[in-house]
Amino acid sequence: MTPRSGAFGALLNIAEDEHASWRAVQLAGRGIALYAFANQKMPAEKATLSAEELASRLIAEEEMLEDLETAWRSYEDGDLSPGDLVPRLEAFVNGFREHHPEEADS
Repeated sequence: MTPRSGAFGALLNIAEDEHASWRAVQLAGRGIALYAFANQKMPAEKATLSAEELASRLIAEEEMLEDLETAWRSYEDGDLSPGDLVPRLEAFVNGFREHHPEEADS
């Protein structure tokens, strides 16, 4: 996974946004933990996954990160309500959990 300061920044901004629901803050916190876990785990994955598996995972995760960044920009611009932000965060967290189920055990 490539470092994406935009996605990480979006999660931090959601966590501190005064208009975000507590559910959004909770999901942003989970997203931060998952994002950190995924980045920390990447060197080991490069050594254990096939090139095809690694590429597939990276492409899927990049798409999830782009969706998160887009959701944050829409929220910031007023095009996405606080209530509509929650399902987007849930999709991000659930998607990363599917890729890193072992994070729940750490």
